[in-house]
This record gives sequence, C-alpha cells and structure tokens, in this order.
Amino acid sequence: MVKISIVIPAYNEEKRIVDTIQAYLVMFDKEYKNAYEIIVVPNNCTDNTAAIVAGVAKKHDNIKIKDIRHYVGKSGAIVEGLKIAKGNLIGFVDADNSAPPESFLKLIKEIKENDGAIGSRWVKGAEV
Repeated sequence: MVKISIVIPAYNEEKRIVDTIQAYLVMFDKEYKNAYEIIVVPNNCTDNTAAIVAGVAKKHDNIKIKDIRHYVGKSGAIVEGLKIAKGNLIGFVDADNSAPPESFLKLIKEIKENDGAIGSRWVKGAEV
C-alpha cells in the first residue's frame, strides 16, 4: 500500500538528481519503509537525466519514471506525475533538493486533518 507519493519534475538535472533521490530514499525508508513512491518526471531533457533516473529506478521498486520528451514545463511535469501517483498523500519537490526531505516529512506530519498544505521559504517565520 502506497501511503506517500513524491513527484519530482526534472529538467536537465543529471548532475544533482541522484543526490536528491538518495536523500529522499534515506529519509522515507526510515519513516515509511515501502509505503511510499518517488515519481521522477524528466521533461524535454537534453542531457542524461532520464537515463540516470532509469538506472536508479532499476535498483528501487518504489521509484517510478515518466519521461516526457516534449516540452510541458514544470507544472505540466507535475501534473503528469500526479496522474500516476498512488499515495494517500501526494506532494512534489524540486529536483535540486531545495526542500530537503526533512522539510517534506515535517509538512506531511503537520497536515493532520487538513486537505492540503504548502511549504514556502517566503512566508514570514519560515524556517529555511
């Protein structure tokens, strides 16, 4: 049973996507064992992002990839990831790990009975 789905839109992120995926794997393996999935959506990449993610996905059953070879933009990539997400809670993070897994996990734990939550670095009192 998938409890958490994490969508990661990616455009030419071959240099940092593995670090981001690994950081989320370490944190969410501790917290959710196999009850989560990471969906990486490379979009219109001209580098090796999709191949690199596919290689990582071969080693981890909970990593999915949806390679979109034409331009749909960040929001389009997020939407495509949301379409295949199976989690009870679904969120997205940037491929550059600007929101570390600890922040995403905190957001999940704070959602409680709310229908949604948004993390922002720009809100007064935000912890960056």
